[in-house]
Amino acid sequence: MNRPVKILLLVVVLFIILPASQAYGDGEEVDLILSPEIFQVAATNLKPGDTVTKELIISNAGSQSIHYHTNAEMIQGSRKFFNELFVEIKLEDRLIFNGKILDLKLFEPRSLAVNDSERLMIKVIVPTTLGNDFQGLGCVIEWSFYAEFQSESVIAASNNLPIGNELPNTATNTAHTFLVGISLLVIGILVLKWKRKER
Repeated sequence: MNRPVKILLLVVVLFIILPASQAYGDGEEVDLILSPEIFQVAATNLKPGDTVTKELIISNAGSQSIHYHTNAEMIQGSRKFFNELFVEIKLEDRLIFNGKILDLKLFEPRSLAVNDSERLMIKVIVPTTLGNDFQGLGCVIEWSFYAEFQSESVIAASNNLPIGNELPNTATNTAHTFLVGISLLVIGILVLKWKRKER
């Protein structure tokens, strides 16, 4: 087997091994655990002024301190009704969010240390101002939680990470792609030189 072909095979092997080893190394850095694992609220058969309250425990079982934030989406029912709902989130007896469900994007990210957890009480509120045109409407709401490292350099590259996923190591991926590109370029040059020598 000639030398350029050997080099080509080596690069292909490295291309396969490096991403696999990187994924294994990063796999357990972020581990945001919810109890219950799927957090849904059924806002159905409610009248103006009614509320639905559920408890959620959120834990950081990963290897680094994180910030987490949340969002809520309607997965079933009336969009018109969903858009009018209010949400109140309490940590123990302290109110940490109070506003329209559509404004959950303004929820201030919470800091959570390694092996720490928080017990949240989430209350969905049907406004008393709703008129008769909302009668009989309802919806089912599902909450999503997102985590990011407290290090600013990682946060900038990893906003909006769904739970259960790993933070992407963009610097490593870019360097790896660059290395492979340079290697292939060098191989191409070596192959051309080898063919010229054969002539």
